[in-house]
Amino acid sequence: MLSGCAPVEAMPAPIPTPTASYISTYETPAPTALAPLTGVEVLAGSVTNSSLAAKIDNHPGARPQVGLGRTDIVYEELVEGGATRYVGIWQSDIPAEIGPVRSIRPMDPDIVSPFGGIIAYSGGQQRFVAFDAKHQRLQRDPRSVGHRGRHVSHQDQGRASQRARQGA
Repeated sequence: MLSGCAPVEAMPAPIPTPTASYISTYETPAPTALAPLTGVEVLAGSVTNSSLAAKIDNHPGARPQVGLGRTDIVYEELVEGGATRYVGIWQSDIPAEIGPVRSIRPMDPDIVSPFGGIIAYSGGQQRFVAFDAKHQRLQRDPRSVGHRGRHVSHQDQGRASQRARQGA
């Protein structure tokens, strides 16, 4: 007995139709940059203000200092009698108040000049203040001495002055 098979036409395989089972929730993040003085990642364009430097007292009686914890950079300087003072530099987060502010010293212009901006200080030996004014080593903010009748600095009456701490 003979038997044979005729070729059978192959049936086409079904083509699956994709269905969306995943929807992306990805959102493009805002552009970032590095803060110039801290190197911390911040929103691009968020640190556009000039820096503010200030002499801050470090005497135990002057503590706690105001705004010192928000500085971008802090220098500790040895001054007379083994005492130290801080030079705080703010740019990415400038507080409304800083202090207690102290007098400028001869080394301060060299420390703060590379950062630009302004420096806040409470007096100093006239020869250093005059030298800075003559050589324009520090930029000064015209608002620093009473702008439109408002004072931008004040003395906190609840804190003892340097003279009071020394018994003068």
